[in-house]
Amino acid sequence: MSTKSQSKLCLLGFVLAASALAQWDPYNVLGNLASQTYATSWNPARRIAASANAVHVVWYDCTLPDRQINYRRSTNAGQSWAAPVALATAVDTWPDPTVAVAGSVVHVAWYQGPDSSGGVWYIRSTDGGQTWSQSRRLSDSLGWGSTRPSLAACGSDVHLVWLDARSGWEEIYYKRSTDAGATWGNDTRLGMDTLTLILGEPAVAASDSGVHVVWMTGALPTSIRYARSTNRGITWSGPTSLTTTYAVCPIDVACAGSAVHVAWTDLSGIWYRRSINNGGAWLATTQISSDSLWPDSPCLAASGTTVHAVWVHNYQGYSEVYYRRSTCTGATWEPEFNVSDYYILHRGNATVATSGTVVHVLWQDDRDLFRYELYHRRNAHNGAWVEEEQRTGRPRVGGEPAVVRDIWGTTASEETLLLDVLGRAVRRFEEGRNMQPEVAPGVYFLITPRNHYIRKLVVVR
Repeated sequence: MSTKSQSKLCLLGFVLAASALAQWDPYNVLGNLASQTYATSWNPARRIAASANAVHVVWYDCTLPDRQINYRRSTNAGQSWAAPVALATAVDTWPDPTVAVAGSVVHVAWYQGPDSSGGVWYIRSTDGGQTWSQSRRLSDSLGWGSTRPSLAACGSDVHLVWLDARSGWEEIYYKRSTDAGATWGNDTRLGMDTLTLILGEPAVAASDSGVHVVWMTGALPTSIRYARSTNRGITWSGPTSLTTTYAVCPIDVACAGSAVHVAWTDLSGIWYRRSINNGGAWLATTQISSDSLWPDSPCLAASGTTVHAVWVHNYQGYSEVYYRRSTCTGATWEPEFNVSDYYILHRGNATVATSGTVVHVLWQDDRDLFRYELYHRRNAHNGAWVEEEQRTGRPRVGGEPAVVRDIWGTTASEETLLLDVLGRAVRRFEEGRNMQPEVAPGVYFLITPRNHYIRKLVVVR
């Protein structure tokens, strides 16, 4: 597609986004048992997957001596959820479960160790998550040798990558099934960097016959490595380097048709690179996040020409989940949207999935008495939103808008943040300090993270 054609598509996407009555639904708490703590994966593996109206989520329970792999599903595009189901028990501190779906077949993998049962394990459901098979070990390396699995599914093909230390050095291994997980082929080594260490967990994506794997390797500066197969994982080319940077984990990849999208984090923001010919050549690197103090955990989803990105935005010790989309295969991006509901101290592991026009975002945070739980939010308009939604449509907004002229000088009764309409903190006031912000005229919000109270301010001169 020509650059001119892509620009026309982008313009159309912006017009539709501005005119639609778009809305992000209120969030759901999926891990909501008061006596338990929940955690999703730290690696870029998918924790949420969607197919038609079915949505599937996996996580693990942190309160038990052995981590319990839990699963939950929705059959109405995330509007309501069935009760949690325990799939397996993993003998490991961070089993990092991952989920993928194709049609009615749901695939889940995780790792455990260090005893004789260690390695990458797998379980599947062939009826949309109603019943499950017996779990089985897929990796040949035992103990701590196999970690950080990532799954992708396309039709009857299932693709699995993981970190493997069977040789004494961590390398990237791949395995596939061509019959929806009933049987699996042999292990294939993809990453063989003889002079550097594998540092970053792998991520995999698949579309049609294309399979794409990314990971990070080397000492600082690091290299984003990429390997691909154009014949459903039979043979592989690469690895090649997409960029040399001061990247940190995790890295993610998504694809739709011949378009491949990669995102990663460095100390200055979330960065993105794309290919529109199935990974054969790559276009320029662009930054898709605003300034942030160590942004974290980028995750991508792609469908047709639309690309969805989420990450954790950190500012002065507080964090929120940001969402951004491109409707023109990553050529340009719409403004960021703050999809989480208020600033808290700890939030992370954001992940995104899409099916049809419904976009799902999943993350964990500890707003409930410092107990990590799962939060889900969806948008039924392909991720479109209007500016009025940003902050003003969030819960717990108290009081009438206050018109503030010149300098206002009340004393903060507790720590308070002043946010702009995009949810970015522009001032921070400690408890007992005089609040005298020098800010440009506009709309702002006062928020106290301790009790999550928000008030809208209109600053005029």
